[in-house]
Amino acid sequence: AEEIDEGWYRVNDQMVSSDVADLLSTDLTRSSPVFVFAGDGELCSVSARTPPGLHLDLDTIVRNAATAVGGSGGGHMKRAGATIPAGTDTLFRQAVMEAIPA
Repeated sequence: AEEIDEGWYRVNDQMVSSDVADLLSTDLTRSSPVFVFAGDGELCSVSARTPPGLHLDLDTIVRNAATAVGGSGGGHMKRAGATIPAGTDTLFRQAVMEAIPA
């Protein structure tokens, strides 16, 4: 996985993005969620995970950020995913960062 920014990664294979997010959220010492992007032409998939001990509602955060960029998403409190239009990953990241309490 290529690290884009702290907690944000990109992989080439959409089939592994969920597994990579799972591993990164548990293998690294972190206090923030992990997001993994995987592009597929016109669409980009996003897998999001919170590390143990972090309490965020990723379902709501990811769903709202995806909707804001013309995609869809959701999931659970600690695990969520989205499908967003290609090229909207920066806007998605901004929406997520605005929704996460400092």
